[in-house]
Amino acid sequence: MLYIILIFACLVKKIICNILMTIIIINYRLEKENSELRRQRDIATDEASALQLQVERRDTEIERMRTELSSLSNQLQTAIASKCQTLADTEEIRSREMTLDFK
Repeated sequence: MLYIILIFACLVKKIICNILMTIIIINYRLEKENSELRRQRDIATDEASALQLQVERRDTEIERMRTELSSLSNQLQTAIASKCQTLADTEEIRSREMTLDFK
């Protein structure tokens, strides 16, 4: 009877060892998968940060370009007004010259 109990105990011990080994293997795989997922998360976070930085740079560049466009538009309006005034002055001078020529 003792012999049967010892055999049974050995079988139970073997089953427990197999279960423990399975748990260790599963734990290793889960830790490895967890490590990979953390690495992927870190990469995604870094990419998101890089993209956010690009967006901020582009926003800054767009604002700078808008300011420059506004300045150039003002300069163009001033130049057009100056041109129109010069043309009007030129026409006035021609008109006076013609008037003087006919006198």
